[in-house]
Amino acid sequence: MPVSHPPSDDGSWHHQLGTSLFPASPSRYHLYIGSFCPYAHRADLARSLKDLQSFLPVSIVKPYTNGPGGWRFPATDSEHPGSTPDHLYHSEFLSQLYFKSDPGYKGKYTVPMLWDKETKQVVNNESQEIMRMLSSAFNDLLPPDNNTKHQRELDFYPPDLRPQIDKLSSWISPTLTTAVYKAGFAPTASAYTSAAQTIFTALERFEHHLAQHQDYIYLLSPTRITEVDL
Repeated sequence: MPVSHPPSDDGSWHHQLGTSLFPASPSRYHLYIGSFCPYAHRADLARSLKDLQSFLPVSIVKPYTNGPGGWRFPATDSEHPGSTPDHLYHSEFLSQLYFKSDPGYKGKYTVPMLWDKETKQVVNNESQEIMRMLSSAFNDLLPPDNNTKHQRELDFYPPDLRPQIDKLSSWISPTLTTAVYKAGFAPTASAYTSAAQTIFTALERFEHHLAQHQDYIYLLSPTRITEVDL
């Protein structure tokens, strides 16, 4: 019987790929995402940019909830464009996977979520941690030739740019990514207005940053993409 690794006190799993508990493997893991979710979207972007599609297949929930079970999977590939059934267990709800990992789970049913098929449990459901793991966890499994040289060298959290990345991330998440959610799910007109104002203030801050670095293709570099671009 596999050893269960319950979530941490904050209701999230923070296990890391490449450890003795969860070694990198070309067929062991599965990624659950929602195309509507900016947090899940950046994990999927990291997967695509690193060319990990063959190592890490995905299942995609529908972009709206239905009942207390939270995010729902379509029953067929054609039921909702851009979503897929749960390719592993044919679950109706994402919450069923959380309870499969921990029957006493009391947290939120979020995407992205990285799943271990071997031990049948959640590895990690924190988007930034998943994105950073995908930067390097599967590098040794990529073919050692020039065709994959770029993917192996691609690092979304390079050491020399980490202070700048951390500084940008500290305000991007609350004032843009999270504020979009608050606007989209605002229960009142005043709540929507408040969230929208936060978003436009963040966009003005982005504009100011880009104006100071007009030769940059990416937010922090003229040549290197990092996690703040995803």
